[in-house]
Amino acid sequence: MKDFDVIHRAYLNKADIKSIILKDALICFSEHGIESTTIEIIKKKSEISVGSIYHHFKNKEGIIASLIFIALDDLNRYMEHYLLQATNFERSIAAIVLSYVDWVDEHPLFAEVLFSGKFYVFHSQYKQELEQKKLNTKKLIINWFSTPEYKSRLNSIPLDLILSLIFGITEHYCKNWVLGRVDNRPKYFRRELALSAWKAVELYF
Repeated sequence: MKDFDVIHRAYLNKADIKSIILKDALICFSEHGIESTTIEIIKKKSEISVGSIYHHFKNKEGIIASLIFIALDDLNRYMEHYLLQATNFERSIAAIVLSYVDWVDEHPLFAEVLFSGKFYVFHSQYKQELEQKKLNTKKLIINWFSTPEYKSRLNSIPLDLILSLIFGITEHYCKNWVLGRVDNRPKYFRRELALSAWKAVELYF
């Protein structure tokens, strides 16, 4: 399961207790929903004591936050990999969108937690770290476009809008797919989604 690969990239030791808890929590959240999943359910699935779970994550929100932070870091790694293959501004926009589409398509359980779990993290002690993770994504994109060959175009785009322009339609479609509201996988529309992002950005040139 590619979803587990995300955890393995964050925790190289597959036998690490945190890794085991997160993998089983991911399954529980998918099977029962985030709201209905309790620490007791995760304990039964993982066969790890409640005390140990609390020791490593403090509470359920800590588990959700850990999964979301791992997901956001992994998404950024995907994005960097795709961007390194882009040769101009338009292809860079496409690379960002395609990295997001492909990541969601390949990691649906993580994507579900990412879309459904942010509310819980935003209203918890982990809010500030969540904001920092989101800022890291914005910085990655801005830094990429801050090179001399792209800088003039970047300066034409309101920075407060840049993430919405690039991810808006793509994020909306991916969320609907994860929640079962549409049938076609995100990869089915990857070209259309990349083009829609470019058209939104192109309006500022």
